[in-house]
Amino acid sequence: MNRLARLSAAEREQIIDEFKEEVFGGLDDPGLRDRMRTFSIELPDDPTPEQVDAWIELAALVRDHGFRARLRTWMELITPVPGQARPAGASIWWARQIVQTVAEVRKGGVAPEGPAAAEVLSELFGDTDRAAVLRSLEAGIEAGAEHYRRLVARVRGQNSSPDATEELEWLARALRAADQT
Repeated sequence: MNRLARLSAAEREQIIDEFKEEVFGGLDDPGLRDRMRTFSIELPDDPTPEQVDAWIELAALVRDHGFRARLRTWMELITPVPGQARPAGASIWWARQIVQTVAEVRKGGVAPEGPAAAEVLSELFGDTDRAAVLRSLEAGIEAGAEHYRRLVARVRGQNSSPDATEELEWLARALRAADQT
């Protein structure tokens, strides 16, 4: 861990570049390629202790081959194939509206297995292929995409939205329960 904290800016950039290439490389989505080309995770010149801690954790995470493989699987599920529509569930991770809706439902005590949850799913997804949404959701949860998103925000010194892990897990349970009925 001490070594990760003392890496030069060039070494830190190399870690992130290798990660981006393994996880996002070869995905045939021009928008994604453009975002990844400009996507950087850099510590400021005078980072706070929280930013350094987040960088150390992030550097260890992105160097983990298991994490890279899980995140790549998730990216393959949510990246559109050229000439086809965006896959079902592709934008759920970045759709704060969905997370906020689920947070409100959870706060109201709605169980993911109940009829009220089924109504929420209908409102959120309509006739979207829910099995595809669930596959994407489960892959993102397994990959730790939410944890990764929050670490990146902390390194950048950005105010990240609240951790949505519990909402995403509730949503996955609700989708599984709806699939059983």
